[in-house]
Amino acid sequence: HLLGIMWVVLLFSFVVGTLSSRSVLGPHLVGVENPNDVNPNAAIPSFTIDRTRSQVGNPTLYPFCDSTLTNDEQVVAVSDFPKAAVGLLQGTRGTVVCNSTRFQMLLVCFDGWEYGNDNLVFCDYPSQAALTSTCAPSSYWWLSCDDVRKAGPAPPPAPSPVSPPYAPPVPPPPPPKPPLPPGAVKHWALLVAGSNTWANYRHQSDVYHAYQILRSHGIPDENMVVMHYDDIASNPRNPHPGVVINNPNGTNVYEGVPKDYIGEDVTADIMLAVLKGDKERVKGVGSGKVIDSGPDDKVFVYYADHGAPGLLGMPSGPFLYADQLNQAIRFKANHSGFKELVVYMEACESGSIFEGVLDPELHVYAVTAADDSESSWGVYCPFQPIPPPLEYDTCLGDLFSVSFLEDDDILPSNGNETMAEQFKRVHDRVSQHHTFMQGSHVEQFGNLAIGNETLRSWLSQLAVTQDD
Repeated sequence: HLLGIMWVVLLFSFVVGTLSSRSVLGPHLVGVENPNDVNPNAAIPSFTIDRTRSQVGNPTLYPFCDSTLTNDEQVVAVSDFPKAAVGLLQGTRGTVVCNSTRFQMLLVCFDGWEYGNDNLVFCDYPSQAALTSTCAPSSYWWLSCDDVRKAGPAPPPAPSPVSPPYAPPVPPPPPPKPPLPPGAVKHWALLVAGSNTWANYRHQSDVYHAYQILRSHGIPDENMVVMHYDDIASNPRNPHPGVVINNPNGTNVYEGVPKDYIGEDVTADIMLAVLKGDKERVKGVGSGKVIDSGPDDKVFVYYADHGAPGLLGMPSGPFLYADQLNQAIRFKANHSGFKELVVYMEACESGSIFEGVLDPELHVYAVTAADDSESSWGVYCPFQPIPPPLEYDTCLGDLFSVSFLEDDDILPSNGNETMAEQFKRVHDRVSQHHTFMQGSHVEQFGNLAIGNETLRSWLSQLAVTQDD
């Protein structure tokens, strides 16, 4: 019986010794007289860690913290300067990297703190190579369980400042133009967007772009009449209110556009009266401006909208028919209303407006986006190879219009290019390089000799001697 008691005592001593040296003490410190005197936050002393003996238990679960903390746990410091950590303030957020059962402590990596140590050698791992950490150097510190607490959810990142809607800086107004010298050519322009609604964004955008080009080359507002419904710049679907672009990387073409005739005043009847110079018809309507040109003047007419054989759309009132437009042009010619008149027309079947109708003896040159039986096409549309910015769900322009407008944009470098040369360039682009896949046949009518004049002579306010 006594022998049995002795065996029990010996077995108990063995178990206690085993737990003391392997489970509780963790890695064995070789060359240290009293391991309990080691400060894990001090500079690493000149001793080695014996990791040849297996570690007992799960090294990622910390029983001395009541098993509430594990590796990769997010914690915060509960007081300033815990365990003499210089500059480490209460509330600083960190991540638990490992534990040491010998010291009953946790190694924590603190965000943005750089006055710590890199003493990973005390971690309860078989080898330091088995420990992976993305902590910045000198951001570690050994702490007791009472020095930290579990952190709540990470605070959301500070919101980025909201960028205001894009709008390029408004250039200062140009200086007043000197009066034209005797014999100078006065330039006039009638710009008409024949549609409305957000889905037809492109037509008004095209017209605004044309206005900016003419204005930038010196044609004054008093010599231009702009007709547009004016419902896209402030449309609820416009991601940038007050801004209209005609190109994915373009500037705001709506800036400064006159509102001569807008909304319900954009009709076929008003357009024809403006073109003929009928001031009585538009008296009390819109701005009342008309194309008041004389026998030595040049007139440019640009129209953009939908069309069909022999007719053009308008946002209000009846359609504009081919015979009405051609009669108005002949009326103006018979009343010495221009020296030359050029029409650029963006519409499906737009060739039907002049085919066999426009008198080639008149000093009129017309270019259309399509022939008399085909569609014209939008461009910079969603799902096209060059789409609009992601926030736009509509086409930014029309292929024919954008082709000649972007060619005009590069003046003065191509100032000697003629309209006939531009016609060839535009014809090639709009035909999709003669494949006609989502492309059309650009056509020209009337007095083709006018096409030999330079673009500059039509876009700038020049004297007759500089003209042809």
